[in-house]
Amino acid sequence: MNQRKQSSTSYPMTFFMADSTDHVTGKTGLTPTVTISKNGAAFGAAAGAVAEIANGWYSLAGNATDRGTLGDLALNAAAAGADDADARYVIVPWDPFDAMRMGLTALPNAAANAAGGLPISAGGGLALDTQLANTNEVTAARMGALTDWINGGRLDLLLDAIPTTAMRGTDSAALAASWTATRAGYIDELAAANLPTDVDTLLTRLSAVRAGYLDELGAANLPTDVDTLLTRLSAVRAGYLDELAAANLPADVDTLKTRLSAVNAQALADWIDGGRLDAILDTINTNAARLTAVRAAVLTDWIDNGRLDAILDAILVAAGQDVSVTNKAILITNKDETQ
Repeated sequence: MNQRKQSSTSYPMTFFMADSTDHVTGKTGLTPTVTISKNGAAFGAAAGAVAEIANGWYSLAGNATDRGTLGDLALNAAAAGADDADARYVIVPWDPFDAMRMGLTALPNAAANAAGGLPISAGGGLALDTQLANTNEVTAARMGALTDWINGGRLDLLLDAIPTTAMRGTDSAALAASWTATRAGYIDELAAANLPTDVDTLLTRLSAVRAGYLDELGAANLPTDVDTLLTRLSAVRAGYLDELAAANLPADVDTLKTRLSAVNAQALADWIDGGRLDAILDTINTNAARLTAVRAAVLTDWIDNGRLDAILDAILVAAGQDVSVTNKAILITNKDETQ
């Protein structure tokens, strides 16, 4: 059955014109007059253009006016020298040339079982058989239990009544004692909106290095490491650590600062003019000056015609010897040997 979509303009309608002499051979070179009947109405001129194809075949181009009415469309073509040609088409609301959904917009424009397409069973993506089996699991008894759980159901009403029902019996009292506000807060925290943020914060703080510390705590060599630490942390060393953490450490530091300041002040006092060190230096300078004066006097006595030189001259003269430098030296040498 030849079908065309309503009001479509594609896919022309074709017809064959036979020569009126033998009623078989295709008649070419004609200008057929085409009339159509829409859904059983009277024939009228077609609006679409008529064109020759070849070998006696002609076409009526698609036209929205020609195809505007659903139902049968009867075509008649007439031309001198040829038999009339009659053809029958059906105008339908779908597109017979749409391989996906025949132009029906109520259906998805995608292959079955593909994204956006119709679901299928027999191992398809939806697996209707599996869904049906799951649905069969919802028995009347299970549906009744679900009904009890929904808002306003029997179990829901019981749960609503628990917070407002007074505790009775020792078991209830024990439960009330254990279920403290603090512990209830822990449950609330688990359901709080900031829980993901808290987890992210913990992950950030628990770096790889810190995680390694925790792994070390669980390692098999931990007891050995503890024994080593206890050996190294002797009582004396522990005392040093206690002293560092003691409350009197700042006071000890302040005392050291005070004493050091006193020593520095005393040292400066000794150095300044008139201080003890300054007086000692003055005495040294004075004695040095005196020592220099004595040496000068001794040298003066020793030089020619000095007091010691005159004494040596007198000794040599009394001994009847010549007063010369050589004899003076011999005299001094003999004096040293005699002593």
